[in-house]
Amino acid sequence: MSTDPRDQDQELEVRPQTLQLKWMVPLVAFGLWTLWPVLTSAHLEAFSAQLQSIAILMNRHGPHGLSLADQSYPITTEFLYMSRSGLVDLLQIAMRVTGSTGDWVFRLLMILSFCAFSWASIQVARRWSEESVPLLILVFLLTPGLVEIGYFFSDNLPSAAFAMLALAGVPKESESDSRWLAVGALMAFALLVRFDAVVMSVPLCVCLYIGKPHWKRCALRAGLMIAGTIFIMGLAHFATPYRLTESLKITKLFSTLHEWLEADSRLKVVSLGFFGYITPWLIGIGAISFIRRNNVWRAIWLVGLPIAFYAMFLPKAIEIRMFLLLGTPALLIHGAAGIRWMHRQWLDKGSSLLPKVVRPLSASILIFTMLGPVDIVIRDGPRTAIGRLWTPILWHEWQQNVDNGMAQLDSVVRQATPGNPLLAISSHYNADDDFRLRVLQAGFDMMEPDRAKVQYAGASEVFQMADQTIAHLRCPDPYLLLGQWYKQPYFYSEALQIIWGLSALKPENFKTIYSLNWQFVPGFFGPITELPATSDKQWHVQLPATPFIPKRAQVPEGSINVQRLTSEKVSTLLASAQHEAAAAQKHAKTWVPIRTESEFHQKFDWRFGPSP
Repeated sequence: MSTDPRDQDQELEVRPQTLQLKWMVPLVAFGLWTLWPVLTSAHLEAFSAQLQSIAILMNRHGPHGLSLADQSYPITTEFLYMSRSGLVDLLQIAMRVTGSTGDWVFRLLMILSFCAFSWASIQVARRWSEESVPLLILVFLLTPGLVEIGYFFSDNLPSAAFAMLALAGVPKESESDSRWLAVGALMAFALLVRFDAVVMSVPLCVCLYIGKPHWKRCALRAGLMIAGTIFIMGLAHFATPYRLTESLKITKLFSTLHEWLEADSRLKVVSLGFFGYITPWLIGIGAISFIRRNNVWRAIWLVGLPIAFYAMFLPKAIEIRMFLLLGTPALLIHGAAGIRWMHRQWLDKGSSLLPKVVRPLSASILIFTMLGPVDIVIRDGPRTAIGRLWTPILWHEWQQNVDNGMAQLDSVVRQATPGNPLLAISSHYNADDDFRLRVLQAGFDMMEPDRAKVQYAGASEVFQMADQTIAHLRCPDPYLLLGQWYKQPYFYSEALQIIWGLSALKPENFKTIYSLNWQFVPGFFGPITELPATSDKQWHVQLPATPFIPKRAQVPEGSINVQRLTSEKVSTLLASAQHEAAAAQKHAKTWVPIRTESEFHQKFDWRFGPSP
């Protein structure tokens, strides 16, 4: 038998029984029920809409499209593109191949990424363990964070897919070392899509020792992997505006913005949202049984390394989609081993006390977790660790809510008719970036800033299609940059932008004016927004409980509040902004107020070199 524990999967004399045929039908049914929201995935929040807009503009204008993508806050474009350029490249390619800029292109990319990620994860788990495919699939389906990553648009899933394909592509001892070139190339793609994938370099480096080769062969493998990585990264450097050094600088800069979010309360929410209740229990049982039947080195590799990984990155994952996907093979291996152990206890008809305790306990936990009353937390969408059977319904409603909001924005765009320019005022980053995307998808193009300033001074950006024009006045504080770096109150910076914009635009020149907000939160538009009667003081809306979902109540994440403004409401809005700004400046003690428009926009300039 081979001395290399990582190749023992080829030499095991006894493999466990797979799931019996009678269990395959419910497994397939559960899989189809759990996965169908993957086919209807939608935008999660502003960042995915921004990335899609960048791809559209770069297809139309080349690298210059980056300068057009966010004229008010260019640093956000720099951050998103330099840290996720690979996803923009993939979207550009998909749009050119399909000839479409629609959301279905992004959705197709997510579906392909989900298939690649799940397949590669199962292949890696199969290689390093003796577990059967049905058991591995079952663990995958029972783990909320693995399944629900396909329910929305993100950069995390494509990055994890490339990283997992790299790990799955590691050649075995009997295979050609030339495959390490492809492993390095796939790893480079993962890094370009999202730099989180760099943590996958640790298991890949361990894999260089497959077969315990001489150090020269080990160095050859490492050299080939590095060559594949450098080739793809170099191609990105010379063929696109991507720059690795800028990517590292701006990623580090923006990571400091979110350090305050790394609180214990977030740790609990993220942990439950990703693992749920069943999976940790199965993993714990499986890891113990794995240690008992394997040697020390193998246990360290497949138990110790994942424990160290999650201990390090769980506190850093302020959202459920961050980092945690990269440990999937270990979760599948130990979760499947846990199911096998539980299965043996169910089949044990002897007089032992353990099976008599395990059977009712496991059945109770399973039934409660799958059918219990939902306990929704909005974190990367509607998450619940209880009532898992209802999850697809909750997510589909959330997706529909997003689609309905996009449809409202589409209706606003259609109001721009020849000779009737439209003014849209957005006060929340989601409505802001979603609106830009829908305008671009409707066929409008971004007007060059110099030309726009002459005709529509005060607008943040201007779109034109033939003789139809849309002026967009934007007033959020993206990523809370002014609040975190310069201590500016959110409503103060919002008020300043409204004052400057409306004073220059002269609203009387626009027959059609809309305000765009998010989630029924009035934000600065409180004095003029007619809130629904069902809203409470926190601006959350409790939707009617669906009869077959126990104790269901959902906050409508994804709602866009669109309101047409009369001239009186526009006047009220401007007066309210002036009052808010004056009051904030009067009480400024711990911060220095920004007072001029040029000073404001300097805060969002490119920080690392000239605009690409």
